[in-house]
Amino acid sequence: MSNNNIILEHKTSYHDYSLFFKFIEKFEPSGYVGIDRNDPLVLELEEMTEVNNQYFFLGDLFEAKFLFVSKRSIEVIGIEADELTPYHGVEAVHPEEVRRNTAGWGKLINQGNELFSAKGGSSLLSVNMKMRNAGGLYTEMLYQDYMFYSESPRSTVYVLQVHTNVEGFKLNKSGLHYYAGNDITYFRYPDDKLLNQGYFFTKREFEILKLIELGLTNDDIADKLCISLFTINNHRANILAKSDKPRISDVILELHETGYY
Repeated sequence: MSNNNIILEHKTSYHDYSLFFKFIEKFEPSGYVGIDRNDPLVLELEEMTEVNNQYFFLGDLFEAKFLFVSKRSIEVIGIEADELTPYHGVEAVHPEEVRRNTAGWGKLINQGNELFSAKGGSSLLSVNMKMRNAGGLYTEMLYQDYMFYSESPRSTVYVLQVHTNVEGFKLNKSGLHYYAGNDITYFRYPDDKLLNQGYFFTKREFEILKLIELGLTNDDIADKLCISLFTINNHRANILAKSDKPRISDVILELHETGYY
């Protein structure tokens, strides 16, 4: 086997997120405090994130406090690991993404509260956004927040957030990826199927949704857009099919909750 094949196989194995779960399990008893950066598992994770063009941190969700940040934060966001705070992540988000970012924080807290109330379980929030990199340019990043309840050393919810540079990856037509729920299979290295999860309404469908929200009837919308009632009804049916929601009002509510508009 050639050296090139060995390198390729080694990098492909680094798309396996099992290392993150090993990290969580190993350092949970200490509450993720005082982690040795020379620990073999930490070194392997740092190497993996180097290959994958990622960095990650783990923090207490309710304290909004980072307990461990991988050293690649300096390469990805331009901030040293020991200096990174939640402020830096918010400040680096593209101005056009502020609404989605704010909605994401709200959703994160809601999911965390559900885990805390249940005294167990895990949840995932996954979304893409443009974020300023270490060079000062905005790049497409995937944020994957894996949340889990723990009683070590006290009852709380921790969040492990992985940032992956997905510039050049294939996104859906809307360019917006979103997942919030308990299906942890979505916590993996990004691929086409994962990045296509979310709302992929067409420009016309988004336009119709906004007009419905304004209180316009189907007749009003048809007149305004100069299209037939038959076409309006087809668009409404497609919106419900894509969103898997029973009512248009449910779709609009969730779009607001996720910061889509």
